[in-house]
Amino acid sequence: MPFTRRFSEKHHFMLTTLSGELNDEDLLVHVLALNEETKGISDLIELADCTTVTCLEHLTVEGTSSIATLEAIRPDSLLALVVLDHPLNYGLARAYQAFSEDRRKEVRIFLDIDEALSWLVKDDQEFKFLTDFIKKHN
Repeated sequence: MPFTRRFSEKHHFMLTTLSGELNDEDLLVHVLALNEETKGISDLIELADCTTVTCLEHLTVEGTSSIATLEAIRPDSLLALVVLDHPLNYGLARAYQAFSEDRRKEVRIFLDIDEALSWLVKDDQEFKFLTDFIKKHN
């Protein structure tokens, strides 16, 4: 499966890394697993690193949109989607953003991981922790 998840319970931070070829079925499995793994956490902060995705031809706008609506409702959570600067990558991320926005406090799309982290964190100490966490798990 092209999804890996690493969770810091202390910071309620989920690092999701997407790589290789993505399809609707894998996205569905990921969203349902994420819901289960983070059950009861309303203030989840998630960084989804999509920069190593190599093929999106089997990930559809319809699938992406409908699967996004299956996210657990987390009114205080944030999601940063980090994508490559390519129209298809951005378009699919935008579809996911549009249909998951009412499930979270906010969802944003970034082209740079450091910019995404700066948006997600509250202070420099948390930025350092999450940067180290990402380096350790990537």
